Amino acid sequence: MQTLIKTLVTHRVKPFVSVVTPTWNRGAFLPYLLYMYRYQDYPADRRELIILDDSPQSHQHIIDRLTNGTPESASFNIRYIHHPEKLPLGKKRNMLNELARGEYILCMDDDDYYSPDKISYSIAMMQKHRALISGSDQIPIWYSHINRIFKSRSFGPHNILNGTFCYHRNYLKKHRYDDDCNLGEEKSFTDNFSVNPLQLPGERTILCISHSHNTFDKDFILGASTPVNAVLTDIVSDPAQIQIIFCYATLIWVCITPLIIRRSTIRRSIRSY
Repeated sequence: MQTLIKTLVTHRVKPFVSVVTPTWNRGAFLPYLLYMYRYQDYPADRRELIILDDSPQSHQHIIDRLTNGTPESASFNIRYIHHPEKLPLGKKRNMLNELARGEYILCMDDDDYYSPDKISYSIAMMQKHRALISGSDQIPIWYSHINRIFKSRSFGPHNILNGTFCYHRNYLKKHRYDDDCNLGEEKSFTDNFSVNPLQLPGERTILCISHSHNTFDKDFILGASTPVNAVLTDIVSDPAQIQIIFCYATLIWVCITPLIIRRSTIRRSIRSY
């Protein structure tokens, strides 16, 4: 009987997952976001990526170029929405939740590293523990200017960081972001950190990248962080992914010619996926 149950669980249809990403004025990051999303090992037909961009100009052409046009973009389950007016971050996250079609919603930033099993691991753990929301309190941060990894300090078992969030659709029945919030949006979404989230190891949810374009200055928390006895290659084994991470430490983000070259490289990687 146990073998039968295990077989049924293993072969059941996986829940549909919506990966949500708010962005602003970082079109150069989009090729890397698509790459991070595409190499996830979760079934491609059971997930979608929704990008909400309130930059002054649309970056739809970047999405189309990387996916070779709108029809292929649809098959990639990628939805890019441009909002011409600047929005508070909390409002953007609420809009993304409304746009999401998934049973589970997973937050993925456009400037951090996520391992290939990010989605599958998060969903498996949430199903195992029947959790409504999961995330990590302590996360590894790679400081590009010193090429070292530190682990952020703990703020307690009820604290989780938005870049590590994964939540069931039912969680949204009683929780939403503060529409006017632009920083620390976790507080409102977790009722001032009073919910009881499933804590996942930070190493399994994210590798945060500290670079000059962060919306939050991570150097501010460096003094309270603990050095990790590991180098970047211990966490990231794929040379292509390591190259992507190192891009955050260069001027590539504002250099047009290198950007075009790298987009071409990543476009080939996406097509060969």
